[in-house]
Amino acid sequence: MQKLLGGKICEKINSIINGAKIYEIRLRTGKDIHLKTEKGDIFLDQTVTEKMLSEIVSVAANNSLYAYEAQISNGYIDYSNGIRIGIVGEGVNTEGEFVSLKKIFSLCIRFPHEVIGCAKDISYLLDDFENTLIISPPGAGKTTLLREAARLLSMRYDVLIVDEREEICGKGKTLRTGQRADVMQGVPKRLVYERAIRTMAPQIVVCDELFGEEDFSAVRRIALSGVKVLASYHSDKDVSEPLKSIFRNRIILSSNPHPGSIVSIVQSSHGEKL
Repeated sequence: MQKLLGGKICEKINSIINGAKIYEIRLRTGKDIHLKTEKGDIFLDQTVTEKMLSEIVSVAANNSLYAYEAQISNGYIDYSNGIRIGIVGEGVNTEGEFVSLKKIFSLCIRFPHEVIGCAKDISYLLDDFENTLIISPPGAGKTTLLREAARLLSMRYDVLIVDEREEICGKGKTLRTGQRADVMQGVPKRLVYERAIRTMAPQIVVCDELFGEEDFSAVRRIALSGVKVLASYHSDKDVSEPLKSIFRNRIILSSNPHPGSIVSIVQSSHGEKL
């Protein structure tokens, strides 16, 4: 983090958080640095400048913005150890397609967390695994739970982790997986599913953040092929069709009283909350 933010800012952060876990650092031009921590929101007495944002992005891109052009056009940069930096600003459109940013307004630096043991309350679902969807609003712990569940499942099953944005396993596979995990990173889910299933013959496919009919259709095809699916989805409530017909188990999370808190577990075979 020191390389990314600089020594002075890191010193200020360390002095104010007093050892608390940081989930996100949000930087908005002209506003104070905003920290999201396990102790709540903290605002640092440090105003964000355009120069500061440009320097952070340059460091994250190893001083080669051209090499990261595709990621930046998709609104993020993958940094080291699973850290992802969300980027928004003034965009450039060509023929109705968003292609690049010419000015950066805000960054969201998200830190992944390996929480060994956080899946203990769903261990019975992993023991007799059926298609499972982890549902939560942003920042409520779904990727952390998905990561730990994938680690446990890949100790016993051949698991293919489709890590499109390198959040599940970290850039360069720096976060832990089980002995029987295969990982595909940095490639859109729609381009991976069918090819990788044919070539790797997984028993379970794991993927993060399903979005839109293209993803729904892909996981439906996987499920129909006899391969089980563990995935996550952005929402604050149970899902509607077509996802209910795919996922027998649906785990709904909340950030209250802390990220990863299980609100309910719904099983579509009888629709009862456990």
